[in-house]
Amino acid sequence: MRRHETHAAAAVEDYVSRLDENPFSRHPERLPLRVVGDGVTPRYHDSEAGQVTLHSRESLMAVAAAVGDPGLCERRFRSNIAVEGLEAWDEQSWVGCKICVGQVKFDVVMPKTRCLATHANPQTGNRDLPILPTLISAFAQQKPTFAVAMVTSGAGARIHVGDEVSLVD
Repeated sequence: MRRHETHAAAAVEDYVSRLDENPFSRHPERLPLRVVGDGVTPRYHDSEAGQVTLHSRESLMAVAAAVGDPGLCERRFRSNIAVEGLEAWDEQSWVGCKICVGQVKFDVVMPKTRCLATHANPQTGNRDLPILPTLISAFAQQKPTFAVAMVTSGAGARIHVGDEVSLVD
């Protein structure tokens, strides 16, 4: 790791460790932080597996109703793909299945456990909604989950807004 990458990771670690809601206090095994990626290629993944996340807008509406915010923004959850036309939480039943989005096949590997970033309004950065406790209490979850994590073995194919989503045998 280059020196400036080490400095950046240390600065983030120092900042987060001073927060009132410090996620590292329950997960010291995640330290020290390290920079991943080359800093040039755009990516947003919070796991080395590079999983893609998918949620249904119906699940989002269920969470919005539970927190009392009908305008809850899906950007708060940073999912890569949003789908419509399901019952709320149906996507959770896809874990262990294969789905196809347009021409791209995915293995749905696990429910996506969320973090404190979901408490922050994506426009202001202010923590304004108790998303994690709401997911646990309102939906009887063991862990605060929203969306599913998926992986694909394909390369080069693209998905587009409006692509059909289907379960694959």
